Amino acid sequence: MVTEAEAGSFDIVKATQYGVFSRVKQLVEDQGYGVNERDSENVTLLHWAAINNRLDIVNYLIGRGAIVDAIGGELESTPLQWATRQGHLPMVVLLMKYGANPTVRDGEGCSCIHLAAQFGHTPIVAYLVAKGENINLEDVNGMTALMWSTYRVQTASDPTRLLLTLGASHSMSDRVHKNTPLHWAVYAKNLNALTQLVKTGADVNAENAQGLTPKDMAANTNQVFMLNKLTLAEQPKTICKIPRDKLLNQWLVMCVPFFGFVIIGSILQSGLPAILKVLAFVVTIIMAGTLTKYLCMDYLPVCTYLATKFWMYVTWFMEFAKYVRLEVNMLFVVSSVGLFYNFWRSWRADPGIIPKDRVHQFRTIIELAERNGFDTTVFCSSCLVRKPLRSKHCSICDCCVARFDHHCPWVANCIGAKNHKNFMQYLFFLCVMLGFVWYGLYEFFAGKNLEQFGGNANLLTVMADSGWVSWVMANTLMHSIWVLCLFWCQMYQIVVLGMTTNERINCSRYKHFSRDPRGNVVSPFSRKGMWNNFAEFFDIGRRQTDWTKVHSLEEAEHPLLGHEEVQIGQRINTNRTSASQTTRLPSGDGADAQSDEAADVSGLCAGLWYWGSPFVDLSNRLAQLGQCGVPGMRFPPESDQSHVAELYEVRLATSRPPRLLGGLPFIEPPCDDAAVIPAAL
Repeated sequence: MVTEAEAGSFDIVKATQYGVFSRVKQLVEDQGYGVNERDSENVTLLHWAAINNRLDIVNYLIGRGAIVDAIGGELESTPLQWATRQGHLPMVVLLMKYGANPTVRDGEGCSCIHLAAQFGHTPIVAYLVAKGENINLEDVNGMTALMWSTYRVQTASDPTRLLLTLGASHSMSDRVHKNTPLHWAVYAKNLNALTQLVKTGADVNAENAQGLTPKDMAANTNQVFMLNKLTLAEQPKTICKIPRDKLLNQWLVMCVPFFGFVIIGSILQSGLPAILKVLAFVVTIIMAGTLTKYLCMDYLPVCTYLATKFWMYVTWFMEFAKYVRLEVNMLFVVSSVGLFYNFWRSWRADPGIIPKDRVHQFRTIIELAERNGFDTTVFCSSCLVRKPLRSKHCSICDCCVARFDHHCPWVANCIGAKNHKNFMQYLFFLCVMLGFVWYGLYEFFAGKNLEQFGGNANLLTVMADSGWVSWVMANTLMHSIWVLCLFWCQMYQIVVLGMTTNERINCSRYKHFSRDPRGNVVSPFSRKGMWNNFAEFFDIGRRQTDWTKVHSLEEAEHPLLGHEEVQIGQRINTNRTSASQTTRLPSGDGADAQSDEAADVSGLCAGLWYWGSPFVDLSNRLAQLGQCGVPGMRFPPESDQSHVAELYEVRLATSRPPRLLGGLPFIEPPCDDAAVIPAAL
């Protein structure tokens, strides 16, 4: 900290660097210093204020007539370029409000978008593009922002994905080396950028000035993993040209488990010697494994489930039905309705995808940037949308999903706010159906033993005589294990913890979680007691929360009370753990008090009637329509974002920005309380 006595001895440059506004004002107004005067290094006061993120001083200097786009320093840069290099988004926003030109090139031929991309300042890149900057703007050497990003930045929040999402060209090449962004990614050994470029269709066969493709460069530098990715991306279409035809791919993926199941079952059912059965089984597995190398594996789990379920139903009606009572067969059919309805909803329904369009994306970027809320926890650099509370970007579906739980390969869909209830009902009915199958297996083997062996054979003998049914039993066992484990885990998270799978895994990443005095993670979304959590999840006697529009804890915690609109600033009792009982964490999840859990066990059991109907969604929607007709009922207003902390720490810079030495900047680490940036060599 600078004392008042020390500040009084500062000259105007040092006062500007340290942000001593009163001293700057005194020197300008009382001692006649000009706001456009330069120091011995040809640097203006506005440059020093910009590089140190001194917003109040910049406002004052420009108000007194400072030139916004003054060129200064050995790099011949503007104040906006100095702020961009340091990643000071608030300063960039302020200078551009005063008319700073982001297209001006510095002494090295780079404009602001190139500098932001070089130094990995993704928020600044997004803001510049949203304000109209040409995303494919070239520097003096023909390098675009995407080329700089793939070459220079390898952090998790690199601008590459954002630039590709906004439509940056991956086919352009620089003027000197004729390298495309993919060439630069290979040259820099940037696997993350390479993956993103290949995913968006970058040309893996493009040649640079030396006649080398990205694959050649990877081979020359022994980058095996990159080489494999590039080789896979350039595979021609033969048997193997299957990956390029999405529809054919899906049909083949569906056929593999359907035919694989019946082939293996037929082999086991046949009268072949045991050694031949084993050999045929191994050959079938190898053939299936070879074929799946050329197929999109995303659909394989759900196709495996459908194939298994189909042949289980065939087995039930062909083998089990004659051994079980009529009423059991009827219950089996009725339960199937609930199973298939909820499976279809889990598979094909919208899980709660956050809508996006280019105009809304740019508006969101500008709004967040100008509010100092450009945080990766509230902004998705892939979808370019403001992420609602509890949402997450799914890399498989490439979209943000409200109240994201997980991406389930068994239904080939994300599980989120709009299909999580159906998913839980699907698991419940799946457990019921597996119970029916186990009962059918018991009756089948008992009846088979009585018919063929007079009731004197053991189970293994009957199983050996019924290879197909034994194969069905093996699949039933496998599915029973994962279904029961998943159902139990999901119910525990919903009812006891009051959180999603994503929140339980990544709680340390979210600022709105805490710990209780015992060190247990506390979820702000957990109601007081298991029954309350159960009822809230399934909207029993409660208004459904639209998680696609909830962006703060205030919005989540303040439900509508009758006809009254609850104001965001009010403090009301939501029956959640009070702040005085918790210790704030970077993130966390909630656990209910033991007494509340014990008291609500009976209420939870009473609520199990809910599982009986696959058509609960319809009744809930009708009830909601009835509620919406109540006059005066409105959603609470949007809360302000004042609680969002600034990400960009203001650090003191007492020397000018670095020159790019051979394309690579040299920046010494910060010492003491200042970020000291050495002068260019």
